[in-house]
Amino acid sequence: MYNASTEPPFPAAVLTSLAPHASSTLAPLLESAAPSLGNLTDDGPEEVHEYAPFLAVSRFVVQLVLVPLVLVVGVLGNSVTIIVLTRRQMRSSTNFYLTALAISDLLYLVFIFSLSIRHHPGMNQPHHWFYWHYFRYALWLADASSSTSIWLTVTFTIERYIAVCHPIKGKVICTESRALRVIVAVFVLCFTLTATTPHEWVILVNTDPDSGQSRLTLAYSTLGSNTTYKKIFYWFTAVMFILLPLVLLAVFNSFLIHIVKQSRATRRTMTNTASDRDSHSQSQENKITVMLIAVVLLALLCQLPVAVLLLYQSFYESKPSSTSYYIELGLGNIFNLLTAINAACNFVLYCAMSDKYRRTFLRTFCSRWYRHPSPLHSWMATAYSNVEDGSPRFSRVSSMRMSRRSSHRHHRVSSPAITATMV
Repeated sequence: MYNASTEPPFPAAVLTSLAPHASSTLAPLLESAAPSLGNLTDDGPEEVHEYAPFLAVSRFVVQLVLVPLVLVVGVLGNSVTIIVLTRRQMRSSTNFYLTALAISDLLYLVFIFSLSIRHHPGMNQPHHWFYWHYFRYALWLADASSSTSIWLTVTFTIERYIAVCHPIKGKVICTESRALRVIVAVFVLCFTLTATTPHEWVILVNTDPDSGQSRLTLAYSTLGSNTTYKKIFYWFTAVMFILLPLVLLAVFNSFLIHIVKQSRATRRTMTNTASDRDSHSQSQENKITVMLIAVVLLALLCQLPVAVLLLYQSFYESKPSSTSYYIELGLGNIFNLLTAINAACNFVLYCAMSDKYRRTFLRTFCSRWYRHPSPLHSWMATAYSNVEDGSPRFSRVSSMRMSRRSSHRHHRVSSPAITATMV
């Protein structure tokens, strides 16, 4: 079993390698079990192990090469997503959740990049003291952002389940105002529950008696070295930020997949009797559901390796400098990269699977070259705008507007005939 007395506190230990989503539970994976964190800024362990090169290569490739690339893609993609989803025509409860997810993912990517800077040569010199003071708080902010992202994914999955499986209740529950309240609650809770992270560490200045050179290191504070605190905080974060969210995502996502399959089968059998309007509405509902399913599946795919490694570490404790120790650290870097990719790639799913997202993106960023759709297509997009945004309701305002237009046209066409007949 996991020995809390010899392991570092979770959020900081995992984030010093590369903070994954829900990273606060993964300290056993990515840091030494020694109570001193002087190795945070070293190039590696003093004794060369046969798997030490694997750890060194994975750390170099992930931290210094791939993380900056993922950061660029993720910052651009999430920034574009925030701009697109906050357009007036994109307002809906579902898009509120996706906007909040883009914000938390953006924060996460920025903070893990700042954490990876510690691997650059010379970062343990005393003149970098400000970075190491910031480092403690960056651990907390990255950890809180990752926890927020995973719980936002859970909340919009549950909302989609309610909207699709219980449409009548969905009209009352799945509203924009309620979505905003839930989003604020998730942010506040996740940042509050991880707020002890900066206080788990203190910065020390170690001086080599032979050379007289000084270097900065991190060490556990009184809180961080408290056995009871570590044990309670480990199991709380393990359940709260990885195990419970993954179980909820798996359960509700399986329900959504079953409902989409059932809906498509029903549409095939009722194609001849269903109206075009009903068919289009159901089609748009399915498109939104399928897109959200893809977002959740991507999250599960990127989170499961980390969760499996966490469970393994919970039952088997690797000794420092052992073969399994180096393998787990190397795999931890790779698996953490997957979670960073997850934070950066939702933009690609939106572009690939949402017609309205693409149209709004082109209208916003490529207005000079964007060719507006035909009037009929524009009306269809307007009439079903709420459906495409994720709301189960048809736009009554658009329907009334279209009805008035139709009535007005009919009046203008029929009036001459009526007048001629009367004459």
